[in-house]
Formats: sequence, C-alpha cells, structure tokens
Amino acid sequence: MPHDKMDVLRLLEVVSETADTVSEKVIGISMSKLGIVSRTAQGVFGGVVSYGCLDTPKAPGQIHVETLRAQLNLYE
Repeated sequence: MPHDKMDVLRLLEVVSETADTVSEKVIGISMSKLGIVSRTAQGVFGGVVSYGCLDTPKAPGQIHVETLRAQLNLYE
C-alpha cells in the first residue's frame, strides 16, 4: 500500500523500466485511492493488465469496470 504519491510514482517508474528491459509482460498496481492512477495509466508505462470491479470493490482503490474502461480510453 503506498504511503504517499511518490510511492506510486516509483512503482510506475519500475513498471516502465522493467517493461523496457524484459520480454515478459509487466503488471504494476498500487493500492488505495492514491494508487488509482496506477490502475488507469499503467499502459502508458508499459503495464498490460488492470483490474476493475463489477459491483463492490474487492481491493482498496479498485474502481468500477466502466469507470476503468472510460479512463483507459483516454490514453488510446
């Protein structure tokens, strides 16, 4: 769980660096409200998967799949 926005920024930096150096697919998701940006913008940093909920969030910071889809479309 991130303690501050710098934790989330560091995660996205690691996702980017890793995606640029390995052949495997990379996923990096930060929890809580602070981490929502890691769920919605990780594709920009090389991440390939995010998770949304269909009803009640199952993890801190998880957003509804329709909200997630709309936000992911902003980056296409």
